[in-house]
Amino acid sequence: MRSSQAASIGLTVNELVTNCFKYAFPEARRGAVDVDVRVKEDRVLVSVRDDGVGCGTRVKSGLGTRLINLLTTPMKGSMTRKPFQQGCEVQVSLAVDH
Repeated sequence: MRSSQAASIGLTVNELVTNCFKYAFPEARRGAVDVDVRVKEDRVLVSVRDDGVGCGTRVKSGLGTRLINLLTTPMKGSMTRKPFQQGCEVQVSLAVDH
């Protein structure tokens, strides 16, 4: 993978984890954040899950979401959000060049 792609993946992970701490754990609530990054065929799959207050299925168009879209669009990225009774998981799938 090219270094620019690796940098974009790193920044995407950083933004997703930052969003967990910003939104999932209000008022100093304690919790956990799990990050999984793996390669499957020609895609990088990023999963960030927290056990916080939860999330809606609709992705808001805030600054963080726009930044993730900007970073992932060149790699034909897609982002999905899965709400849970306690927590949220965001998955990003990216195509990579070898």
